[in-house]
Amino acid sequence: MSDEKILKDELMDDVELDGVAGGTLKEALEDREYLKKLGAYDFDSKDGFTKTLQNGFAKLGDNYGMKITVDVDLNKNNANKYFVNGKEMSRDKLFKMIDTLSSK
Repeated sequence: MSDEKILKDELMDDVELDGVAGGTLKEALEDREYLKKLGAYDFDSKDGFTKTLQNGFAKLGDNYGMKITVDVDLNKNNANKYFVNGKEMSRDKLFKMIDTLSSK
């Protein structure tokens, strides 16, 4: 077992856990932390965790004049699919693009 420490901010509360559906949990947690870093994650218990992530990416898109959407596979533990202005983009490429835009 790894000696990694779990930070309090990395733990999901029961409401957030109930809302996780699809995507890998590791990916979703990383997405949440990324959105938090950019001020685009505001958990809403009525929307749940997955919808809150989607809202966060939409908010980022609005901030940079583009439409960012995230598709989540609700039946399997598959990676999410990310789209910018309707065109699929890898998660890494999306994050690099946002990082570049946010540093200007």
